[in-house]
Amino acid sequence: MRVNVMPKLDMSLRKNVEILRIQRSSNSMHWDIATSLCDLANVYLLEGKMDEALEMHKQSLEMRRELCGHVNIHPHISTSLNCLGNVHYARGTTATQKICMRRA
Repeated sequence: MRVNVMPKLDMSLRKNVEILRIQRSSNSMHWDIATSLCDLANVYLLEGKMDEALEMHKQSLEMRRELCGHVNIHPHISTSLNCLGNVHYARGTTATQKICMRRA
């Protein structure tokens, strides 16, 4: 039996966009905002919206680097790099995917 997950993805996307809007209205940079960006990017990836997913993951990585004081060795940085690698893999840009995975 095949289950149609698109309605759930649409609902998740709307909720994540709203959460991110609320978070950004009260604070421009916070770990929770970086996590919400990552979550939103993952929903975009599941929907096949690769450009949006890539942009959200890049924003999440940039924010996490700033929050870490630009230290590249941190679990949250690794998570963002891994997620970026997943988007590149889905896009077929495996060379860039491998670079992200090595850095993670």
